[in-house]
Amino acid sequence: MSLSGIEFKLSKVSDIWDQLMPLIRSHFLEVSYHTDWELDVDKKRYEMLDQAGNYKLFTVWHEGNLVGYAGYFINRHTHVNILQAYQDLIYLRPDYRKLNLGAQLIEFADSLFKNLGVSSVFCAVTEKIDYSKTLTPMGYKLVDRLYARRL
Repeated sequence: MSLSGIEFKLSKVSDIWDQLMPLIRSHFLEVSYHTDWELDVDKKRYEMLDQAGNYKLFTVWHEGNLVGYAGYFINRHTHVNILQAYQDLIYLRPDYRKLNLGAQLIEFADSLFKNLGVSSVFCAVTEKIDYSKTLTPMGYKLVDRLYARRL
C-alpha cells in the first residue's frame, strides 16, 4: 500500500460522525471485553467536551477517507497544577497497521499537546491489542496497570 495521500488532522467530532461511526463500531467489536453490551456512543457528550476544549480527536485520512483516530480527554490534574491528556481511544483500520501510522498519529497529537500546554499524556494499552512496543521507543513509560471488574 502506498503512503502517499496520508493526512493527519485535528478534527471536530461533530463534523465527522458519518465517517467516524463505522470505525468506532469496528474498534468496539475488536477490543471490547463486554461484547454483549450494545454500542451506544454518547455523541452529545463528545460534542460538548469538544466544544469546551476538553476533548481532542486526531484523525488519519488516506485520499479523503478516514482510516484511523486517537481521542483524548483534556483536564487539569486534581493534585498538581498541570494540564494532562488521557487517551480515550486509538484505532487504525487493520489494513493500515504496520505502516508506522500509529506512531505518526501519536507524535502528531503530542506535538499539538505541547502547543496547548499539556504536561503529560496517558495512553491505555489493551490486552487484545498491545501497542506498547510503539509507545516505549517514543518515550512513554509504564506507570499503571488498569484492572476492570464487571458488576
